[in-house]
Amino acid sequence: MKFEEFQEKLQNRSVPVIVEIWAPWCMPCKMMAPALEKVSNVYEGKVDLWRINADENGELIRSLGVMGIPTMIGFSNGAELFRFSGALNEEQISQTFSAAE
Repeated sequence: MKFEEFQEKLQNRSVPVIVEIWAPWCMPCKMMAPALEKVSNVYEGKVDLWRINADENGELIRSLGVMGIPTMIGFSNGAELFRFSGALNEEQISQTFSAAE
């Protein structure tokens, strides 16, 4: 996905978005996946989760200034609210969704 397309999608969202930057070979990403799925289900309809594979979206990742994975970025009305790099546990993931809501 190109950065312009990403920004357009963000602008057209009526709910906040949490973007997770991950890769299939990333062990911390794999460890976070079950908790991320669980929390995103709790916030369904209130906060959207977009999972972006870093290996397939290098241009977008560079445009977002992502330096490591996993990275979670919260957006509301197209503006960045927060950014976390590194693995998060279920409680921390829940806190990020709550902060975006």
